[in-house]
Amino acid sequence: MENCNLHKHEVVVILIATAIFPLLSLILGDALVALLLGNAGMLKMMFGERIIFAMTALFLWWELNKTGLIRIKTKQIFSFKQVSILIISVILITIYVFLFTEKYISAIYIFLFIVLNFLIAWEEEFVYRLLVPEILKILFRNFFIICLLQGIIFSYLGHMEESILDNLLYRLPLSIVLFVIRDKTGNILLSTTIHALWNIVLDFI
Repeated sequence: MENCNLHKHEVVVILIATAIFPLLSLILGDALVALLLGNAGMLKMMFGERIIFAMTALFLWWELNKTGLIRIKTKQIFSFKQVSILIISVILITIYVFLFTEKYISAIYIFLFIVLNFLIAWEEEFVYRLLVPEILKILFRNFFIICLLQGIIFSYLGHMEESILDNLLYRLPLSIVLFVIRDKTGNILLSTTIHALWNIVLDFI
């Protein structure tokens, strides 16, 4: 708790708020899309809610950094190199899915679908593999405990609508692996890519 004037229970409140506020913003995103576009399709609705999620996450990062509670550098979230690699990944995956999927889906739709999955993966990695663990470090020093708790938060708060068993069998182990990768690489590029690929594969199975 050094370099932090907050009590532990206050840090816990901030931790929970950081994990939940972006999720609540999804509702706002849906409402805004419905208000502005009327009867929008599923893809537009999801883009709307996810953009608001990302904006909320960035605002939380800015506020937490400003207060000195956490220290996350911009290059850990995105850089020109990271964005370039992600763009190339999106294009290559779009081409692959378009060429090898058995269903007829337009290339534009596939591209937007892949972009959406990368956006979802990026913002979830940002919140649950960067923001949440940095706050957990104020409460705990043990890497294993931080790794496990961020996984539990991701699985059971970030995906509270999913079944307990699915979260235990799939999301919790995946979250632990992704956090270790993020910790080793120092940024969320690789963990975002793996996370996005995981989601895309599940969608096309």
